[in-house]
Amino acid sequence: MTTSNTPVPAATDAPVAIPKPRWVISDTHFCHTNILSYCPWRQTWASTLAEHDDAIIAAWQACVGPDDWVLHLGDVCLGSKNDPGRIRTSLPGRIILVRGNHDRSRTAMLAMGYDLVVSAAQITVDARTWICRHNPAAFYLREARSSIRLLHGHSHGNGYAPEIHRDIVAKARDCSLDAVRSIGPVAWEAVCD
Repeated sequence: MTTSNTPVPAATDAPVAIPKPRWVISDTHFCHTNILSYCPWRQTWASTLAEHDDAIIAAWQACVGPDDWVLHLGDVCLGSKNDPGRIRTSLPGRIILVRGNHDRSRTAMLAMGYDLVVSAAQITVDARTWICRHNPAAFYLREARSSIRLLHGHSHGNGYAPEIHRDIVAKARDCSLDAVRSIGPVAWEAVCD
């Protein structure tokens, strides 16, 4: 679904410039059979994996319009190789995926309809920069020092490993469902400050 407004990613892990998203989400973990036991907060709104996946899809569909950019900070789905594509057909909007450790290859995710797939992203608005990666341990110190905020997933609201530099932690914002306590995408304004 590439259009003339879709940026072309670089072949490195350098952040790729992307449009400012309207929505942000991370760590949906669709089709992940153990997600309810790994992330107990999710048990407050789902008792089965089917309920879990249906609730996230319904919350997504309730807020995201067909032309809205959605920044997904990784770990979309953990199931069979075709599940990410099947899930994508239920999710409106234009999805920018910053690949997580559970996501399939860039080529596979693009083939399944994800609009842009990168290892890192950069959003610049009014001379302010946000850097986006899935894992907070993957940020570079120079990124922390040159940006207003570092957006990530992976941590599920469980804090930061002690080896992550304090300057990175100071700028980091965990956008996983579990950290922001939202079943669906949250508005850009809720995570950008």
